[in-house]
Amino acid sequence: MSFMKCVIQIRGEGPKKANLMIVGEAPGREEMLKKKPFVGRSGRFLSKSLHATGIHREKSYVTNIVKFRPTKKVGDKLKDRAPTHEEISACLPVFNKELRSVSPRIVLLLGNSSLKAILDRNYTVGKDRGKEIKRGKVTYIATFHPASAMRNRKQRKMFLEDLKKLKKLLS
Repeated sequence: MSFMKCVIQIRGEGPKKANLMIVGEAPGREEMLKKKPFVGRSGRFLSKSLHATGIHREKSYVTNIVKFRPTKKVGDKLKDRAPTHEEISACLPVFNKELRSVSPRIVLLLGNSSLKAILDRNYTVGKDRGKEIKRGKVTYIATFHPASAMRNRKQRKMFLEDLKKLKKLLS
């Protein structure tokens, strides 16, 4: 097994101590250009959805498991791809340090990659979304990734339900 080092190109942003940490998979093209997490199309959808449910993004710490943009070459263009298990494993110690530093009460996991990386490979968003999963003093809630929810009406509805539940937990 080869050892890979996590390349940190984008760090999380938000208050150094936040009640809510929002965790995605990896940055995309727009995130790389702006050097901020969740500022692309799915990030704008996330912000709009948080606002609609009364959750303040600016009071939350927003980050990704993988700290660089995983890409694949398609023709002459670079396209986003899901991070590999090796890339996630390399970045987990960086994420865990970030988690300890922010010390949130609640962690919102966006999509299967963050859910499986942080909690357990046996979890899936399809069967575990919206559930409160306690680990020590932290409550984890998984939901669909905004990129998926914004393209699928059924997922969008469930995504908003999960954010409403999250809002109640934060209150």
